[in-house]
Amino acid sequence: MQMAKMAALLGLAAVVGTASAQTITQGDAKFQLLTPAFSVTNGDSFYYQDNNFTDWQYKYTWYWRQQNNNSNSLFAKFDSPATFTSGNKTRITFSNTGAGANGFERVTGEFVITLKDGPNPRQSRVFTRATLGSHPGNATARVFNFFHLCDMDLPGGVPNPAPDDIQNFSGHTGTFTEQSSFEFAQVTSDGSESRHDTNAGSILRSNLASGSFDLANNNTYSNDGAFAYQWTWTLNPGETRTVRVGQGVNTTAYAVDPCSADINLDNQVDDADFVSFAAAYNDLLCPALPAFCDADLNDDGVVDDADFVIFAGQYNDLVCPW
Repeated sequence: MQMAKMAALLGLAAVVGTASAQTITQGDAKFQLLTPAFSVTNGDSFYYQDNNFTDWQYKYTWYWRQQNNNSNSLFAKFDSPATFTSGNKTRITFSNTGAGANGFERVTGEFVITLKDGPNPRQSRVFTRATLGSHPGNATARVFNFFHLCDMDLPGGVPNPAPDDIQNFSGHTGTFTEQSSFEFAQVTSDGSESRHDTNAGSILRSNLASGSFDLANNNTYSNDGAFAYQWTWTLNPGETRTVRVGQGVNTTAYAVDPCSADINLDNQVDDADFVSFAAAYNDLLCPALPAFCDADLNDDGVVDDADFVIFAGQYNDLVCPW
């Protein structure tokens, strides 16, 4: 199913153009990527809370490395993505990125990013589902490395806010926490990463932008810093794998949305959501791309019994966890 979805997205890339910016909103929170996404070394994102236009994040981007060229690269260094944005979600699709000849060192990537605004002031979450793979036209199985970097920029103390930021990595649970004098943020993963790192943002960006650098498994950095994850896989041509990362501002971060069944985005799973889910469940199939399929809670391309089980569990809890 994942390969079928990726093939559809590869075809979609030819008909969906790049946007001026991928901006998603929900409630009074906003998350924006500069264009093209994952193509610049500095200032790749803006993350606003409560329409106060204070940017809480400096950097959000993805890199890759393939054994044949053995050099880390930003995802959009060689390929501009196709994008589709609607409401609180954006999909960014890279169909053929890489240096050198086709058939040797191409990668594909689909990034679905979702923003959820919290019920309390200065509180929101961002969820990313990244489907990363070897291009179907590659000649043979090869080793791929994929990297994600997230540099939060919390408001801190005065007169100099940066030095009171402290980053910590919680064992190998995949969770980073950044704490300033007044605010906190978390970045978490699904635990599938091979390595991790926290360090000065400029150091991590420099290391990940060139050469064959691997993350160093540093767990703590005091001062204004950044977080990064690394996944290392041997992939056959056309093979993809999916990873998830999440951010939380002034709330616990989750890699997978614990309230995905909140279809109408009112921070509870109730009868209104059941009406929307039941209609999609009756139709079974998701709408055609590029539309999003909000009732497909396990992201397998259909709305079926597996999604009903997820919906029922969240419906029983009623109130979304924040």
